[in-house]
This record gives sequence, structure tokens and C-alpha cells, in this order.
Amino acid sequence: MTGIYSARASMPRQQPTVAVPTVTSSPEGPSIRVNADQTFIYVHTGPGQNYPVIGLIVAGQKAPALAISPDQQWIQIIYLSTQGNIGWIYARVVSLTSTTLPVATPPPTPTQKVTPTLDPTLAARYPAGVPVTLEPTYTEPAPLILPTYSSESGAFSSTRFPIGFVIIGLAVIGLFGIMLSILRSR
Repeated sequence: MTGIYSARASMPRQQPTVAVPTVTSSPEGPSIRVNADQTFIYVHTGPGQNYPVIGLIVAGQKAPALAISPDQQWIQIIYLSTQGNIGWIYARVVSLTSTTLPVATPPPTPTQKVTPTLDPTLAARYPAGVPVTLEPTYTEPAPLILPTYSSESGAFSSTRFPIGFVIIGLAVIGLFGIMLSILRSR
């Protein structure tokens, strides 16, 4: 057994036939750095506020820049925590190390997941109010209607007995009854 192992050890080993490249430095392409006056900036799935936010980058952080939007307002970057590793940031809040970036075709604008519809019963219950104006406006007041009373005229007006006399008569009868009950109790 010793002979087999010693025969393998004496065999020449295979050497690489190509040169192995060694990395001496990391080449740096165009990149962005978030401006110091920003606490953080949002990373979107496309070039615009209407695209969903997929993350954020804090002040001073760098990211490799890939392309710029056709309107020169958004920069496409490598953002590793998303599917596809691509995100878009607003160009005015970052510093770009390169002045030339290729123009990227933006992804399609996202469609809403839910189409807003108006519930007719809810709309009937809460009608739309009058829009508020910033400046005061003059509104004509409603006309003032004063009630008028006509004098009572008719066949019964002269024959009616005043109700005040009835009340005073009943009060006199009540007092007379009280005086009689006091005098009888003695």
C-alpha cells in the first residue's frame, strides 16, 4: 500500500494553462450619492411619484447609476433589495459622478389594483357640499316676511264672553268657599 501512495506523490501535477487574472482595484463607474441636506430619499419602481416606493437610501449613501429617464428628472440605479435589482430615484436630490448616462426606457405606468367606484347609496346619504372659497363672498339674505294679523270679524265676536271674567268669577267663588269652611270650623 505504501508503494501506491508514493507513486502518486511522485507524479507531476497539472498546472493551469492560462493566466489567472488578479484584481488590483475595483473599477468604479457612474454612481450617485445622496445629498447631505436630505435625511433620506425614496427609491421607486419607475421614474415618477406614481410608481410604488420599494425602499429608501439615507444621506451620504452611494449607489451605482445605470441610466437616466428621457426627461432627465430620474436616475436608474442598482438597488439590490428588490426584484430585478433596479430602482429609480429623483435626480435633484443626489449628486451624480458622471455627466453622461444612457437614456433608459421607463417601465409601464402601474395600473391601480382597485378601480374606485362610487356607491350610489353612499353618495345619496352624504351629498357633496358647497366648495369652500378663500375670499368672503356676499350672499343676498332671504326676504324678511313679517306676519300680519287681521282683526277678528264674524258673527260670534260680539256675543263672546271674555275669558278673563270667567277666571275672576271662579277665583271669587273659591275664596268665598274658603271663608265659609274657616268660619264653620270654629
